[in-house]
Amino acid sequence: MSASSSSSRADELVQIQYPTGTDAYVNLEQIGGGARATVHKATCVNNDIGFSGLVAIKIIDLEQYTAEDLDGLRRETAAMSLHSHPNVLGSLCSFTVDHHLWLVMPYMAAGSLQSIVSSFFPDGMPEPCIAIVLKETLKGLSYLHGLGHLHTDIKAGNILVNHTDNGSSIKLEDSGMSVMIYDSSSIEKSSSSKMRLNDVAGTPYWIAPEVIQDSNTGYSFKSDIWSFGVTALELAHGGPPFSYLPPSKSLMLKMKKRFGISDYDYDEKSEKDFKNSQFSQAFKDMVASCLDQDPSRRPSADHLLDYSFFKNCEGLDLLFNEFFRGLPNVEERFKEPKALNDGTSIQITSGTDTDSAGSSVQTTRINGWKFNESKFELEPEFHAESKDDAVKTVRFGGDMEGLILEKEKTFK
Repeated sequence: MSASSSSSRADELVQIQYPTGTDAYVNLEQIGGGARATVHKATCVNNDIGFSGLVAIKIIDLEQYTAEDLDGLRRETAAMSLHSHPNVLGSLCSFTVDHHLWLVMPYMAAGSLQSIVSSFFPDGMPEPCIAIVLKETLKGLSYLHGLGHLHTDIKAGNILVNHTDNGSSIKLEDSGMSVMIYDSSSIEKSSSSKMRLNDVAGTPYWIAPEVIQDSNTGYSFKSDIWSFGVTALELAHGGPPFSYLPPSKSLMLKMKKRFGISDYDYDEKSEKDFKNSQFSQAFKDMVASCLDQDPSRRPSADHLLDYSFFKNCEGLDLLFNEFFRGLPNVEERFKEPKALNDGTSIQITSGTDTDSAGSSVQTTRINGWKFNESKFELEPEFHAESKDDAVKTVRFGGDMEGLILEKEKTFK
């Protein structure tokens, strides 16, 4: 079935009045989850109109949210119900059960792009495949930005894939802690509209440098574009951009423990050499423009769609008939999860670090990320601290085993 047929099917589903009670959803089967929510496949049975169909239900534990976060969640849920675009995963309905919010969404049978990459493309996806996926994602992002809506958490884990007898689609999930900017023109002009680092739900390696470096700059539409560029690297290399970090085994063990990296073992003798990867100049130019250190020089989502990399790419039929043929459904892969667990928020804290034994550990702060076009990789930039500087380190989720780089004894 063509992409247009798939879109028509999606429009039909949205027009159905979905019931707001648990009795109408049967055969729940968990297909994902995190610290504050679980995701289930279910069958919706609406006897009033004789409808039965598959849906996905995100069950969110409201007790895990602060009062301020709950307000944001309410706004976000309301915004999702208004979204109507073939490349954005909107909600079908929502309701509360005790202290849980049930968010009913279209069922995306193939799951997240992250799980597909980690399971079937550990060395990276073919470039024609990347172009198709990113173009569909970009259409959704352009729609959200047109509404004045920041996504704040673009990555392969939030790009969902569906392929059934009824059609195929790729949708950008917009159910993180994203934020609606009601006056889109004020996002870069009014300080009262700027997003601070602590308000952003983005995960560490995808967050734009201006968000980490300068809390006065805030999160903007161009910060989403940076994350889009990092996602392109994620798809090209088969994982998030940290394979280039210093080969400290203690560091790699910390990162593996923190992120559950089973498929990205560090081995000095067999380390992946991405320098020899063959990518087109059009792809490199597109990624480089997204990863410009100056947010004002990054293209908008609409402008990116005019790049030759996207103008000349194939459609969904090629993606599913050639690259994604025979993909198992997400519930089958969930039984033996391989995807990277990166659902942690970033925060900046200060003070002295201690290791698991209680000993003091010298740390250096990552000040941001810089794109190395010749290597086609992101590289960390380190903060040059003076003796009078307060030590600040980038941490994940407040855990003491965040991304801290231990200074070797040879460092003076």
